[in-house]
Amino acid sequence: MEQQTLSMVLALNGALVLVFSMTAGLVLYRRILSRSRPEDWHLLHAGGSTRGVMLIALAATVHLAALSDRALFWASMLVLYFAWASVLAMFLRALTGEQGYQFSGTFMNRVTFLLYASGVVTVFAGFGWWILGLLRGLQLAAG
Repeated sequence: MEQQTLSMVLALNGALVLVFSMTAGLVLYRRILSRSRPEDWHLLHAGGSTRGVMLIALAATVHLAALSDRALFWASMLVLYFAWASVLAMFLRALTGEQGYQFSGTFMNRVTFLLYASGVVTVFAGFGWWILGLLRGLQLAAG
């Protein structure tokens, strides 16, 4: 995938994650007014917002990494997976109350855990790969 297209895909997903988290903010507002447990909705609203902004920042700077188009694509997809997996995990947590801290308990708790855990692996791999490309780009720029 060419870098400009990849940048648009990342920015679009960032915008979608932001809209999803803003919608969670509306639910959070209703929870606060009704004096019911708002914590999980707050997590989704705040966590989703940061992930959306992260994707938009990556979209704006993805071209700076000195990686092949294929490597850049896969590094970006790993970060993109993290964003959506963690947003989905937070959404399931808000809907069910299952925290997903361990792979045990109910089916939904195990699903939430797997989403969080797989996201952690992919975000470190994706950003690690991207950072290596940025360091390589700095070396190339220095001459």
